[in-house]
Amino acid sequence: MARIASTRLSRLLTGWASEGAGPLPRRLADALRELAARGDVPAGTVLPSQRELALVLAVSRSTVTSAYGLLEAEGWLESVRGSGSRLRASGALDRYVAEGRLVSFDARTGTGTAGIADLSSGALPGLGAVGEAVGALTSGDLGGLLVADGYHPYGIPALREGIAAYYRAAGVPTEAGQILVTAGSQQAVWLVAQALVEPGDTVVVEDPTCSWPTATTRTASRRCGRASPRTTGRPAFDARTGTGTAGIADLSSGALPGLGAVGEAVGALTSGDLGGLLVADGYHPYGIPALREGIAAYYRAAGVPTEAGQILVTAGSQQAVWLVAQALVEPGDTVVVEDPTYRGALEALRARGARLVPVGTDGGDGGDGSGAAAVRRLSAHGRPRLVYLQPTVHNPTGRTLDDAARREWRRVLGDLELFTVEDTACAELALGEGEKDGSGSGGQGDGGGAPEPLVAGLPMASTVTVGTLSKLFWGGLRVGWVRSSPQVVARLAKIKTSVDLSCSVMDQLVAVRLLDRLPEARARRRAELRTQRDTAEALLRSGAPHWEWTRPAGGAALWVRVPGADTETLAQLARRRGVSVVPGSAFSPVDGFRDRLRLPYAHGTAALEAALPTLLECAERAAAG
Repeated sequence: MARIASTRLSRLLTGWASEGAGPLPRRLADALRELAARGDVPAGTVLPSQRELALVLAVSRSTVTSAYGLLEAEGWLESVRGSGSRLRASGALDRYVAEGRLVSFDARTGTGTAGIADLSSGALPGLGAVGEAVGALTSGDLGGLLVADGYHPYGIPALREGIAAYYRAAGVPTEAGQILVTAGSQQAVWLVAQALVEPGDTVVVEDPTCSWPTATTRTASRRCGRASPRTTGRPAFDARTGTGTAGIADLSSGALPGLGAVGEAVGALTSGDLGGLLVADGYHPYGIPALREGIAAYYRAAGVPTEAGQILVTAGSQQAVWLVAQALVEPGDTVVVEDPTYRGALEALRARGARLVPVGTDGGDGGDGSGAAAVRRLSAHGRPRLVYLQPTVHNPTGRTLDDAARREWRRVLGDLELFTVEDTACAELALGEGEKDGSGSGGQGDGGGAPEPLVAGLPMASTVTVGTLSKLFWGGLRVGWVRSSPQVVARLAKIKTSVDLSCSVMDQLVAVRLLDRLPEARARRRAELRTQRDTAEALLRSGAPHWEWTRPAGGAALWVRVPGADTETLAQLARRRGVSVVPGSAFSPVDGFRDRLRLPYAHGTAALEAALPTLLECAERAAAG
């Protein structure tokens, strides 16, 4: 019988006390019911005890008792003597099935033609107006957007309002708050199926109808993870509707503001850059050829032989990790992850039904020793399906493996022939301070070269490398990638086309130009982040001298230990005081590190300085229990 840890449930419930109406028990009951209705908590999951949940939410036990009682009366909760209280929900899990016109995309590798006369797609070539609109863009069009991190989960306000006006012109009253921007109608239908269709539900469709919505709906009926604002555990994104501010001091994201190079690259685009692309339908499921070749050249420059056919372009590294989980992990598979690790990977692997086995991180950042040695011991009792690692600029700790640790990992992974996923999303944010940043072992050092992947010495058929330009240049540039064997790339691309048919061609054209500016961007970020890190450390040494951390070799945040405090409770209390912060357990597969906080300095330290008195007070309250 599955149980959900109180720490994980706490993250899914973030913001519940300030949302909705009525007394606290009613709000908590409504939030728990939403988790059940959306399928975020699978059917039969046992909830934490009333005492345990009350402790982590920083409320009285009577509040939780009343909330459970309301849910039971409404049929959303079942109490079984000796077994606890189980939420009623549902779900399923299976592979994506591509059919209809999606199958015709399999041959579109972008590296050549398949010798097939393609009459399978009715998509149209581009209008000249698209090229004219691109040519009219200037760097000024991005000016107000580049000062922020570029993440707009609902869409940029101007576009949402423009779409709403489109409906109003058709006589349909519509406000911007009713619009969600998606990566095309394919993704929109996929989201609807994920959110609204339960296994076994009856869905009425026309006969005949478009093949890909049918395939998407069939697939959704077999899966357990469905999209929801609460599934990510990233509360700061929930408030980003683009229609106003939530009044929250946001310390939950370490994403960086945009570099001016992005605006310059956009302004330099002309209608001619699209000329050869507009004569076709614009769907490039593997990515446009110029970008795939550019990314392959990036790896060759790092001493890793790579061809364009080994590259799949994705909408950022988050989608890349999600695709890997979908393609390579079966429900119940054992996946080895570092503890702590990137929370986006934890979400993707948990949604896939993986059995997560933690190993300590190397480098003295809260881990428990050599992860490679632990993997060797674990493999003696059962072979993991894959190992997920961040050896260069680890998220959240900011550490980079030294030469000895990298050699040990290569030796163990090679000896055991384990499939390895190396996430290098943050590798370009190395601070380049000699041996501490791993400059002799794949980090960049002060020379500004491309980081060499740890898996470079391992067989290509059993490795995946995830990368992105979004971390270095701007989050609003949704360009990431997977490097692997052509066979794995083809498998991932097939899944990707069932969610979105192609990444934005405009983003990819900008990315091609930005690849040439990597040395300049690295130097700019390195200087900024060093200064911001040093200022943040000075602030904490002065204002919170009893807090502890290890100086990061890269990244945009400090991994801070708050002695004696439960940071889950601290985060809940801080949220009510207008400060959004992420507790350490959000990065742990076993809800560990409950004395840790990730504190970003990406946007300077003004927000941290303003929030620190609140965090200190909340830490005191959390420590007092």
